[in-house]
Amino acid sequence: MQMKKLLFIAYYAPPAQLTGNIRRYHLLKEFRIHFQQVLLLTSANGRLMRQDPSLEVDDLKIFSVPTIDLRRLYVLLKKKSQKSPTLSTRFKSSTTFLAFRKISESFPFNLLLDDGGCSYIWNAYYKAKALIKQQQIEYIFTSYRPTADLVVGMLLKREFPELTWIADFRDLPVDPIRKNTLFPKLQHSWYRHLLQRADLLTTVSYGLAHNLRAYSSKFHVLPNAVPLISAEVLPANTKFTITYTGSIYPKLQNGNLLFQAISLLQAQKIINPDTFQLVYAGKDSEAWTRWVRKHKVGQFSVDKGLIPYRSAIRLQQESHINWMLTWSSNNSQGILTAKSGNYLAARRPILALVNGPRDMELEDRISVSPSSLVLYTKERQVGRKLLAYLKQAIQAWQRGKPTEPQNTIQQDLYSSSWTHEVDKLLQHPALQPNDNVATPERVPVLLSSSPKPQPV
Repeated sequence: MQMKKLLFIAYYAPPAQLTGNIRRYHLLKEFRIHFQQVLLLTSANGRLMRQDPSLEVDDLKIFSVPTIDLRRLYVLLKKKSQKSPTLSTRFKSSTTFLAFRKISESFPFNLLLDDGGCSYIWNAYYKAKALIKQQQIEYIFTSYRPTADLVVGMLLKREFPELTWIADFRDLPVDPIRKNTLFPKLQHSWYRHLLQRADLLTTVSYGLAHNLRAYSSKFHVLPNAVPLISAEVLPANTKFTITYTGSIYPKLQNGNLLFQAISLLQAQKIINPDTFQLVYAGKDSEAWTRWVRKHKVGQFSVDKGLIPYRSAIRLQQESHINWMLTWSSNNSQGILTAKSGNYLAARRPILALVNGPRDMELEDRISVSPSSLVLYTKERQVGRKLLAYLKQAIQAWQRGKPTEPQNTIQQDLYSSSWTHEVDKLLQHPALQPNDNVATPERVPVLLSSSPKPQPV
């Protein structure tokens, strides 16, 4: 028998083309296997956002609630002026935006200014109440951000104490690196109050879990896992290709080292535009272009902009090296980005540059991919190490002896897959149904195209 019905509550939800929706997409796909029925409750604002057919989930009932918030007003104004609804990287790095974000992510202002706000909380709560009664739902799953989803979860758990509530975190609500809130002590108290009724907190890494212990001792690490795409490895590009996919955070990441190394390789005549390319795919073309212009490597740059999830996966599979940028501090580690599982699935070498102190959790994750390298931007001789790594890889390719794609068989990938990780999650004692019904073993879910969901 399967577990009973689950209500997945997410202001941001697939198929809106957002980085956070990659995690939600895989979770929804896996939950559909384990539960008799999965219902998605989201904001109607998702319809205003750019859609990605790659993130559509088969046979999913979607309930959308009307939401009037600053996000909706901003998107509508941008559409009216025919401008991109995506905030520019320069604006997101400005003092004005950072100050507003700090206010909007802090209690009590987040109840009004953050995504969703009171409008979404009110409408989602009452719609969820009706669904719980009508559909006899026993599990709810909330996805942070925004905080509004946590508030809805708390209200529902208070109204229906018999519910099992899983609260998932991709990021820390009070982040010691980003310093994203006012009065951190007050915010910690607020989140302890919000989450005291949660049956289980889940997050992407042990580093983040360490910080979430401030709110609850009931947690489970649910990493951004490996999508089981295919046992076949696609051939690499005819040019030596380094690929970066996803968001860029100039205040947190440091990409200058790689661009400096490429400049040196060009000066040493090891690379030229006919045989080498540096590919970017994501929404932050402005930040990418600034790096390219600063280091005068435009002849090597290929900016594909924001592309569908499945197209990004293909880029990763066709690359010779997939490039990862992340950050760490003494108080916060395990910043494992959404792309980490996809990079592993591509079975290509991974080059990770970490802006901060050593992160053992990241190293352990990357180490399963041979010929990969983790470097720290502040370590001694990091530039020399990076240059030597790139030289070796490029010259081996030029000699016709590149690092071969990992011939990782399906079963080897399974231990790090979404299928396996969700199996482990649902075996957690906090989630076991009273009748102790076990979930059967099953065949892993492969990433494949899906029909459109059924809006309700």
